[in-house]
Amino acid sequence: MVSRDEYVRKLKSQIDEWNAEATKWEAKAKAAQEEGAAAVALHFMYYNFCRIHQTIRTTPAVAAGV
Repeated sequence: MVSRDEYVRKLKSQIDEWNAEATKWEAKAKAAQEEGAAAVALHFMYYNFCRIHQTIRTTPAVAAGV
């Protein structure tokens, strides 16, 4: 028969392992979110400062006098 102390130690060990895995997943998700934000910022930078729009025949930044 398993004593209560052994059961509690084993359970605590499993919880610690699960918490470690959750921490890794959280770090990966945060990194992916930051990469996505950087990609969106780069897209808006290109759209407003590099791309020549057909209707105004220039970039929006130049048209606005930036």
